[in-house]
Amino acid sequence: MARKARDVDVNGLYHVSQSGGDSRLLFETGEDRIKFLEILSQARLKYGFKLYAYCVQQPNKYHLILFTNGSDLSKVMKSLNIAYAMYAKCDGKLFKDRYKSEKIEDSEALKALIEKLHSVDKSDEFNSFCYYENSVDAEMLIDIEPLSILLNHNVSIEAVDSVCMRRENCKNCMETVEEASEKLGELARERKMTVQELIKDKPLRNEMIYLFRKNSLLSLKELGEVFGGLSESSVCKILSQACELHG
Repeated sequence: MARKARDVDVNGLYHVSQSGGDSRLLFETGEDRIKFLEILSQARLKYGFKLYAYCVQQPNKYHLILFTNGSDLSKVMKSLNIAYAMYAKCDGKLFKDRYKSEKIEDSEALKALIEKLHSVDKSDEFNSFCYYENSVDAEMLIDIEPLSILLNHNVSIEAVDSVCMRRENCKNCMETVEEASEKLGELARERKMTVQELIKDKPLRNEMIYLFRKNSLLSLKELGEVFGGLSESSVCKILSQACELHG
């Protein structure tokens, strides 16, 4: 029987875990863990997802907390696991079944998960706790602001997403509808178009929505407002289709 496709939000916050099989341990040495984190960093740059926490300290399991940010989670995980399996050169099955993914619905659940991941051992680079405590050089594998800001109990998960998407070195990120509208006007003028003409050109509009999502802190609702009053579901569908085009 064919496997049922996963119901995954291209703009969702997820706890992802992957267990190893019986042929060999996922991580036999520190070098294995370092290589995995290198592959994870490359995948993050390729697909544009936001990584908020990780733990690779267990010998036969890893955990990630990530925001898909318009990317296809199944493609991210396929790329990550294939690349690591090629490195490990396991004679049998390196992984036990498919990865597991659980959507994080609120900040309380997020807090509990991060605290659980950070409770194992807080002394080395194989647990993202080291980034929160500034105990490693922040050549950031983690896309996150201080934990005390992220885990404010009074924010919704949408607000958590927006906070997490902010990077200290992202000087050109658009933060408001006004900024985004002004930027859209500039891009339209560069193409000798009006904003209305740009929005009517659906392939161009959709590409702009994808780029604005990657380079702004705007919610789906705010993006819809900028691009002519689109609904959140329409913006989500456009981002999903753009994700397929961009791989």
